[in-house]
Amino acid sequence: MTVIIGCVLAGGLARRLCGADKGLLPLDHRPVLGHLLSRLEPQVTRLVINANGEPGRFAAFGHDVIADTLPDHPGPLAGVLAGLTYAATLPPPVSGIVTVPADTPFIPANLVSQLLAASDGGRLPVMAESATGLHPAVAFWPLDLLSGLSAFLAETDNRRVRAFLAAAGARSVSFAAAPGELDPFFNINTPEDLALARSHLAAQINDCLRPDPFRLNHEAAEARILARALPEPARVTVPLGKAHGRVLAEVVTAPRNVPPADTAAVDGYAFRHADLDAAGGLFALEARIAAGHPGSAPLSPWAAARIFTGAVMPDGADTVAMQEDCETLAEPDGRKVRVPLSLPRGSNRRRAGEDLKAGDLLLQAGDRLRPQDIAALASIGRADLTAFAPIRVGVLSTGDELLRPGMAALRPGALYDANHFLLTSLLASYPADVSDLGICGDRREALQIALSEAAGAQDIILTSGGASHGEEDHLVSVLAALGQVEILDLAIKPGRRLILGRIGSCEVIGLPGNPVAAMISFLLYARPLLLRRAGATVTPPHRLMVAAGFSLPSRKTGRREFHRARLITGPDGTLVADLYARSGSGLISSLRAADGLVELAEDVGAVQLGAPVPFLSFAALGVQA
Repeated sequence: MTVIIGCVLAGGLARRLCGADKGLLPLDHRPVLGHLLSRLEPQVTRLVINANGEPGRFAAFGHDVIADTLPDHPGPLAGVLAGLTYAATLPPPVSGIVTVPADTPFIPANLVSQLLAASDGGRLPVMAESATGLHPAVAFWPLDLLSGLSAFLAETDNRRVRAFLAAAGARSVSFAAAPGELDPFFNINTPEDLALARSHLAAQINDCLRPDPFRLNHEAAEARILARALPEPARVTVPLGKAHGRVLAEVVTAPRNVPPADTAAVDGYAFRHADLDAAGGLFALEARIAAGHPGSAPLSPWAAARIFTGAVMPDGADTVAMQEDCETLAEPDGRKVRVPLSLPRGSNRRRAGEDLKAGDLLLQAGDRLRPQDIAALASIGRADLTAFAPIRVGVLSTGDELLRPGMAALRPGALYDANHFLLTSLLASYPADVSDLGICGDRREALQIALSEAAGAQDIILTSGGASHGEEDHLVSVLAALGQVEILDLAIKPGRRLILGRIGSCEVIGLPGNPVAAMISFLLYARPLLLRRAGATVTPPHRLMVAAGFSLPSRKTGRREFHRARLITGPDGTLVADLYARSGSGLISSLRAADGLVELAEDVGAVQLGAPVPFLSFAALGVQA
């Protein structure tokens, strides 16, 4: 396994371009660095940003931020040293780092693979080259260069990257610009460079038809969501009876055995199994033990006790015979009971600590409490517990065409706001207090006022619509003005675009406007962010492998597709995924007819009838009836 760390050299001394961090400059509705990350992230195992100025702004991109380890030695080599030092702290098998300057937004989609292919199995450093010359700051650096680079920087004032790489036997790989594209290592150093990059992006075709290097794949988008830095919610004490669905904020261990003593699993007769053969199955009845009333004395030899389910076993007894398998007899010397001779030792006895032993881990911080978890907490005597406070989530709809049912007659061109009720219903099962932020029309000033006012009272704001490139879509520009914004152009269907923003400490998630895309984007990407913000541990949803009840002779590769489907039982009893007949992203009927989503990965070029396909049930994605 080849583990490569992508190290973005953001510098931070801001000596060029009017004293600004070039990676943070706006370019086509997102920072320059955002364009670079969307191309570099799918190519590496992990990303780190080397920045010495404004670390908080760089941390908002959701990756570790490291400063130079030689702050008095400016230049790319200090950043390379910081990146190699960081990589050396990670568990094996890290092979090395690939460095790219933060002001280089158009790197090739095959940059890392080509550099590695020329590295002699990861042993040699490799520089990138293009028609404009060598680019030594765009390079692969094996991890074992760390000590040599440390010595080089300690012994010389030479800050030239090329000098060190030449001494280390570096190779180079040439990359050509695609037709109509800028140099793959075009970097931004002047206002004119920034203007050229903007005009280049503006001239490109619509986002929906861009080639895949511009868009994140599904795993990269998930990783971006899970790496996003989020504050921890407050902790509160919650009575056990109101703890269902809450997120635990403490580790819970069993303070005692459960059950605390050996008990009977059935109504019957308890006896000492060693006496069974000698007694011929006949025992004298000398005690009666009900649940909650333990016996006070050990059983005598060849004696049994009438016992009931849950009652503590008498001392010496180790087996219980079910009452329906026994025969009671009235003898001159007292009542007796005959038990089956074939009964194994220990039958129908629950051992102390069989469910939980003292010290066993019961629950961890971040667990969402289910009914069975509540029962387990009750079994150890917990009357209350420490949980995370519910997060505050506001739902805002955008669009002049939207109306709420019952508030006005449907006018020409208008639509009822289905997304509001879709999202608030989905949120009902979350540890969240949900607020209706209403409908905001397609006016930039109105949206800016609505978001700025709501952000102070909410932990997360969910919007739907208004996130595309249209003249009436203002979400990106408003978020850029109020705080931070990141555009995730996704190689998925349906969905394609997700907006992540931050206003103060409030997260903003911009979902698509079409109901199907809104729901699927919510389940795939908003759901894990919501759960993380609520303090919950996020685990991947379980995928079932089912038979395809459909065939796709050919499909466009390079994007992840999620098809609405219902599960039916095939003739042989296996589960079969039956696709909804129509695939439009505005068809709420398709969501109603579906049990979940058939997931087709980026490299699946065809699906044959009956072939196994992964199925994500709505229940596995947290949708409750």
